[in-house]
Amino acid sequence: MIFRNSLLLLMLVGTIACGSSDDAANDNTSNKTLIERHNEAGKFDSTGYIVDGEMTGDWKFYDEKGNIIAEGAYEQGAMTGTWRWYWPNGELSKIEDYVGGLANGKFIDYFEDGTIQAEGELMDNELAGVFTVYYPNGQVKMTETYVGGVKHGPAKQFFEDGSLFAEGQYERGVQDGEIKLYFPNGQLRHTEVWEDGKLNGPTTDYYEDGTLEVKGEYKDNEKVGVWDEYGEDGKIISRVEY
Repeated sequence: MIFRNSLLLLMLVGTIACGSSDDAANDNTSNKTLIERHNEAGKFDSTGYIVDGEMTGDWKFYDEKGNIIAEGAYEQGAMTGTWRWYWPNGELSKIEDYVGGLANGKFIDYFEDGTIQAEGELMDNELAGVFTVYYPNGQVKMTETYVGGVKHGPAKQFFEDGSLFAEGQYERGVQDGEIKLYFPNGQLRHTEVWEDGKLNGPTTDYYEDGTLEVKGEYKDNEKVGVWDEYGEDGKIISRVEY
């Protein structure tokens, strides 16, 4: 989701670099050439400037119907400053900042109706800090923490009404520590413990009223020790030893 538009721009840039344009106006005093490229239907495909063979200044890119899909600036062939992408209906799809051809700073993705879909920070094209995804109704769907493009730190998921669904922790891209899942009513549903990307430690399941349903323990993803299962009345149903 995050880099779909950047990849599209790279494809378009490759087309411009290798292909011809319908119109080119030269400024002999500055080696500056205005490029106005058209598609087969006569609609604009892209417009911008070339200076000494490099894309420079403001550029705009269009779809086959002539609707703008992206706009931003280049400096010596590298994307720079604020870039904006658009949905076919003209609504803003994405906004992010570039330095030296790499995405750096805050970015925002939008749903087609203009509401925010996701937002976060990028550092040299990699996710950094808190990344947040939203439901169409504006409620937070998920939050994750990144360092150098890798999940590292707290992570949470939410139901569409905003109540907490799950919470846990990542350590350098793998789950680490205790993970908790919840029922929509806020009651604890499940707990488990991860260490070095594997289930290690006690685990429990609960009925929606909070009554214990299952308890046991894992060692390197394998069940170990005594596992007990309880009925909704709190009485033990079965006991298995591993």
